[in-house]
Amino acid sequence: MAEEVKNNIKKSVANLFGAFGYLALSMQWLWAVALNFSLVKSLTLFVSPGANDQVVKPAVTAVAMVDSGSNVLLIFFGIIFVIIMVALTIFILIKMPSTIVNAGKKAVHGAAENVTPLVLRAQHKKDNKQNHKKLSARLVIILKIALVIIPLILSYTSKFTDSQMFDFDIAMIVAIWLTGSSIIFFVAQYLLAKLFEVKKQDIL
Repeated sequence: MAEEVKNNIKKSVANLFGAFGYLALSMQWLWAVALNFSLVKSLTLFVSPGANDQVVKPAVTAVAMVDSGSNVLLIFFGIIFVIIMVALTIFILIKMPSTIVNAGKKAVHGAAENVTPLVLRAQHKKDNKQNHKKLSARLVIILKIALVIIPLILSYTSKFTDSQMFDFDIAMIVAIWLTGSSIIFFVAQYLLAKLFEVKKQDIL
C-alpha cells in the first residue's frame, strides 16, 4: 500500500509539469490566433459573406426621470451584479486550468490511440498490447512536438498578414518564450517520469 502511494506521488509530480506544459501550449495557440486574427476574420467573412452586411439601426435613447429611491435600488442591484461577476471570474480562473489540461490530454492521447492501429498496419506489425502501447507512447511525444512547433510557425507567418496587432519583434519574443516554456515543462515531465520509473501510459 505504501509503495502504491509512493508511486502515485511520483506520477503526480511528473504529470504536474505536463499540466503546466499543456497550459503553456494553450497560451501558444491563443497567441498565434491573436497574431493572425485578421486572417481568421477574413476567412470567417469568406465563409459567411452576409455577416458583415447587417443594417445598423439608429438607437433611440429614452431619458427617464428617476427619483432617489430608484437610484439606490439600481446601485444595490449593480453591486450584486459586480459581486456575481467577480465570483464567476474567480471560479472560471480556478476551473479553467484543469479543463485545459484534461482537454489537451484527451485530444493528444485520443489522436495517438486512433492513429496507432493505422501506423502498425502500415509497418506490417501486429496490433498487440505491447506494440500498441509502445507506438502510442511515441506518437504522443510526436504530437506534442508538432503542437508546440506549429503555433511558433504561425506566429512567424503573422508578419505577412495585412494588419498586425503587435510589433513583429515583440510578437516573436512572446511566441519564443511561450514555446520555450512548453518545451521545458514537457521535457521536465518526461525526465522525471524516467527518473521515477513512471509507466508510459500513465504520463499525461
